[in-house]
Amino acid sequence: MGKEKYTDYSRRLLFSLSLLHAAVEKRNVFGHKGWINPVSVTPGEMDSLSRLCVNFLDTARDSPTTPSASRRRPLEISWTGIQSLVAKVWLGGQITEDYDLQTFSCFVCNHLNEEAARGNYAPENQEASKFHVPGCKTFEELIVYASGLPEVDDYRLCEMSAEASLEEQCNELAVALKGLQRMEDRRNEGAEEVEDRRTDTVVMKIAEEMPEHGLMKEDINPIILDARKGLLKGLNMYVLQEMKRYNSLIRKIQHIIGELKEHSAARLPDSLEQLYFTLASGYVPEEFTGYPWSYPVGEWIITFKMRIEYIRDWLKAGEVKGFWLRALMNPKGLFNALLVHSSQRYGQPVESFSLDARVTSYKSMEDVVETDAHAYYLYGLYMVNAKINGDTCTIDELTAEDEKNSTKDFKFAKMPIISVTPRSEQRKETGDFACPLYYLPKRTNKVGPLQNYLTKVECPSSLPANRWIAKQVFITCTDPESNS
Repeated sequence: MGKEKYTDYSRRLLFSLSLLHAAVEKRNVFGHKGWINPVSVTPGEMDSLSRLCVNFLDTARDSPTTPSASRRRPLEISWTGIQSLVAKVWLGGQITEDYDLQTFSCFVCNHLNEEAARGNYAPENQEASKFHVPGCKTFEELIVYASGLPEVDDYRLCEMSAEASLEEQCNELAVALKGLQRMEDRRNEGAEEVEDRRTDTVVMKIAEEMPEHGLMKEDINPIILDARKGLLKGLNMYVLQEMKRYNSLIRKIQHIIGELKEHSAARLPDSLEQLYFTLASGYVPEEFTGYPWSYPVGEWIITFKMRIEYIRDWLKAGEVKGFWLRALMNPKGLFNALLVHSSQRYGQPVESFSLDARVTSYKSMEDVVETDAHAYYLYGLYMVNAKINGDTCTIDELTAEDEKNSTKDFKFAKMPIISVTPRSEQRKETGDFACPLYYLPKRTNKVGPLQNYLTKVECPSSLPANRWIAKQVFITCTDPESNS
């Protein structure tokens, strides 16, 4: 701040800006739970932004259209303009993920607003004795105030849970210890033979459970192959493509299992060595899933068989209204297929349709009472860091009982059925929380070749959407409890 002649509310604004900077930087220590991609701000960037904001205030205060008696009132300041200046200009193109942009914009609105200029403001969920805007009149008073601040950052400053930082550190330590343990086991006499026997057992189990022929043409309902005007319906084409993907993956897994049976651990080719050790650790390799994500072998075998049966049931039925997204190898393609299907059904251009995804009160597909013939339904979903209240159908905080059923990595609750309706008219803004839906429980658009981000789901909320954005609430198709 130096000794420049800033107004009182300019000084308070700069303090709030510094607090925002601290929250942005502190969030990096929580890994992907904080920011999908790390965000860093240099002292030079911070200084430039501070001066830019003060100049913005001076310009508003000295404006010829502002009466002189009210030029120093914070109520005359365009806080929307300051928020836009910080959110869009400060970091430039540094934040590229949509969800990170939403989170950062939420922080900006919480820290830079009219209340911040009054001197009695503290960010939500903060202890006023630690993180409140000071009423310092001089630079020396500010130095004294700063020296009394706590040395350890409060986790609530960046809207994270009390145990989030500890969890992140424990996870990193567990990975390191696991690697050291494996190295030690390999040094011990007979460790290699024990690991080889364990891996051979896993390979044999996968070979036994793997379908011999995959999905057959005999499973296909003739309705699916009905090509009117020379074209298959969008959903019919999609399920046939899923059938090909599964059959291709089954053949690939069978080939790999065959090679592993032929070679001992000591004579494995380089292409199979990493795959072998992944199986030895109790997880399935990327070659079995198609994307870099670890599943325990036992859970994966059970789920893989269920997914194949789901596709087989769809092929036999010919048409379904409920979709288990976890069973799909190309889940993003389903939403495109729904648009194409609607375009063919109504004879309108596909670009004229959009998908309206909303929360329903149905707990399972058996409860669905169809009131909209055009609606489709998604089930088997989970909400992370919040839940849908079964009585009000609104988004709500997780209770202590909900958290007991969560894991050390994720706090989550099962979702009710989601309805998805293709609409040709423009959707109206409802003010609800547009919750992102991801295939895997990771807030990123892609995981390897997998399109992880699928769509947004409108969740009614009695609280501002910024609350749920800051808490990093999202929906996932994959049970967080079964993932590493």
